[in-house]
Amino acid sequence: MLAALLASCQTVETSVESYSHFPGHPGGKTIHVYPSKAASRTTAWKSARPKIEAAFREKGFKIASSAKAAAYEAQIHLQIDGGRLVDTVDYLPNYGVTSIEVSSGYGYGDTVTVTPAYGVTGHTAIPGKMVVYRRGLAVRIYDGRDKILFQATADSSGGCNNLALVAPYLTRAVLKNFPKETNGNVSMSFSENC
Repeated sequence: MLAALLASCQTVETSVESYSHFPGHPGGKTIHVYPSKAASRTTAWKSARPKIEAAFREKGFKIASSAKAAAYEAQIHLQIDGGRLVDTVDYLPNYGVTSIEVSSGYGYGDTVTVTPAYGVTGHTAIPGKMVVYRRGLAVRIYDGRDKILFQATADSSGGCNNLALVAPYLTRAVLKNFPKETNGNVSMSFSENC
C-alpha cells in the first residue's frame, strides 16, 4: 500500500536542451516517428512507441505510417545506463508530547486537569542505498529533405530503470513548448508503477 502511494506521487525531473527552426505550429501535418538504429534494437522502443507518438499527437501532429506518407520525420534515440548505487537518507518523524496544559479550579476539592498535546518532536535519519539510473532521449525532426528543423536532448536520473515507462515523459519534456525551444529543467508527475 505504501509503495503504491509513493509511486503515485513521484516526479520525473528532466534537463532539456532544444533548438528549433520549425516553421510555425504543426496544425495537423503528418509526421513519421521512427527509432535511431541503436534504439530500434530495443524492446523499450517497441513498448514506448505508442506513447511517444501520442506526445506528438498532443502537439498537433498526425502520425504517418511511413516516411513517404509524412511531411516530417522524427528520429528518436533512447538510452539508459546500468545504474549506480548511491547513499540515501530518509527522515521519519518522531511523535510525542509537545506541550502540557494544566487547568484547575479555585476552591477546595476542585480537580486539576493535565492535558498533553501531541505532535512531531523531531526526526530520525534512516540511512539507505538505492540504484539511480541515468536515462536519455534525443529527438530530431526533419523536413522531407533531411534538413533538421528541431532537435532536443533530455537527460534524467532516477530510480526507475524501465526506459519504456520513462521515455514518454522525456518526450513530453522536450516537446513542452514546441514548436518553441525548451531549455532548462522540466518536472512532470510520474504515475507509473516502476
